[in-house]
Amino acid sequence: LDKTPMGNIFGMAIQAWVNSRHPSSGKRAELLLGTMEDMAREGTLPFPIAAPIYNTVVKAYAIHGDVENTRAIFHRCMHAFKQGNESARPNVFLWSTLLDACSKSKNPDAWKVAENLFAAMQKSHKNGILKDPPNTITYNSIINACAKSKQPQRAELWLREMYKDYKKGNVAAQPNEKSFSAVIDAWAKSETEEGAERSEKILNDMIIYAKETELPVKPDAVSYNAVMIAYARVGLPRKAEAVLQRQYGDFKAGNKRAALDAQSFNAIIHGWAKAKEQISGERAELVLNRMVELHKQGILKERPNNYIYTTVINTWAVVGKPDKARQVFDRMLGDHKKGNKNAKPTLDSFNALLQAYSNAKLSNAGELADVLIEKMKDFHLTPDKSTYISIVRCWRCSLGHDPRA
Repeated sequence: LDKTPMGNIFGMAIQAWVNSRHPSSGKRAELLLGTMEDMAREGTLPFPIAAPIYNTVVKAYAIHGDVENTRAIFHRCMHAFKQGNESARPNVFLWSTLLDACSKSKNPDAWKVAENLFAAMQKSHKNGILKDPPNTITYNSIINACAKSKQPQRAELWLREMYKDYKKGNVAAQPNEKSFSAVIDAWAKSETEEGAERSEKILNDMIIYAKETELPVKPDAVSYNAVMIAYARVGLPRKAEAVLQRQYGDFKAGNKRAALDAQSFNAIIHGWAKAKEQISGERAELVLNRMVELHKQGILKERPNNYIYTTVINTWAVVGKPDKARQVFDRMLGDHKKGNKNAKPTLDSFNALLQAYSNAKLSNAGELADVLIEKMKDFHLTPDKSTYISIVRCWRCSLGHDPRA
């Protein structure tokens, strides 16, 4: 920021609004900028308004995804530069902040705006107005804009453009973990088999890139989990398990950022539930057992939580094995009694077991449901609509004419 006392005062005040993240932070920062511009026109401002001041105001709008106002402030900066204020020359940070606003925008077409801005930035650099080429932050911003707009193909294209630019000699455009992770996540969230496969392909590219460049760009647990979740969502648990094995091997080889966590295991269990195979329940419980084993060995920090137990119960319910579902439910109760606070049964846990009873059409399903309802009281849980629907179905299974049904 400007190094005069007054410049510091204005700069700190504008930055304070940015830090506040208040909904009106952009407007308040712009008011301060307007005061500076008025003083400059009156000749009472003892210094020119520099690009970092404009950039900070742009950031105040960018954090809220306000693309329109970020562009308006940018044009004011460009106007000041064209009027002879050399210190207002737009820099790469200002352009990157503009792109960052697109990544936070709720407009589904924000990626198009980002691409147009990037093209304008390249033109500005070619014409000599922008001195520095796009850097890592710039590329990551446009990648994120495409990813958040559900455009994984475009996000991947920009990752490859970034790498190409870096290979050509633009060392400022060096891809980092965030570059790859954003594309992996974009493909993973497409919820298609192709998306899951593409996310794993980018994971592979990340590993290859790290080896080729000898840079410390390694996949972390978040990247691995994104790929596993992608496979789980489309009912491909075996592929999710293969990714988990790769993650574990990577961790054992020294990549501490690839440490296993509960989400890794939950993704695979969810995948088996989604697959609805006859062996789904058995495989899901094997994953649960593996998690417990790794925790005992000190490799996994977390113990199974209620969400994971409930997902295994659901998996057994889907394949019509109520006895197995009940065993996992009892196992969860026991784990909770032994001090695992995160294993405390939830309403979803009880509803999952009720569903297992009704799915199997047990002749004593009604009686079993009543026992569960009493057990819910121990955990101060209140039945919801799903609970009552399952109870009715359970009693319909019991004799078919019980008046409570």
